[in-house]
Amino acid sequence: MLALRAFSRRETARRIDERRARRGPGSSAARRLGAAPDPVTRLGADSGSKDREVAAGICGIPFGSLGVHKFVLGYIKEGVIMAMYVIGLIEGIIYLTKSDYDFVMIYGVRHKGWF
Repeated sequence: MLALRAFSRRETARRIDERRARRGPGSSAARRLGAAPDPVTRLGADSGSKDREVAAGICGIPFGSLGVHKFVLGYIKEGVIMAMYVIGLIEGIIYLTKSDYDFVMIYGVRHKGWF
């Protein structure tokens, strides 16, 4: 009889924990059951994150190829890499639009490094 009571208490506790876990991934019951924590709860998203999200989205549409949205989000290295890619793209277009004579004079004789 005691074993049955202990089993029913454990079963009841397990059911309560499962119900609590359904309430949200950040709850203590979810952590006990091994559920992955909610990244927003874990990182403590501040109210400024929504502002940065909107600003990055608005900057990303017209200036996405320049990497401005990466700078807004704080990804400096990624922003610089994207900006350098754009410089290479612009230089490639300039090379293709130059006449043969201009190309040789500017980049062959004068050794102009940029644009």
